[in-house]
Amino acid sequence: GVAGTANTGSGGGAGCLASQYYPGAAGGSGIVIIRTATSNYSGTHQNGTVTTDGSDTIISFTQSGTLTG
Repeated sequence: GVAGTANTGSGGGAGCLASQYYPGAAGGSGIVIIRTATSNYSGTHQNGTVTTDGSDTIISFTQSGTLTG
């Protein structure tokens, strides 16, 4: 099978047993997205990416990280 796409949480491809064994593949890694009004955000983060969209702050994590505040 084919591995899942990174940062999508998608599943991996299935294996099969035909004339020979073809193993399944790993699923894709996950992503966490937090969106809040910028006026409400005063926290700190580690290993996240912060962007703004209008009056909102968006924090996304594609690896292990922390958000406090």
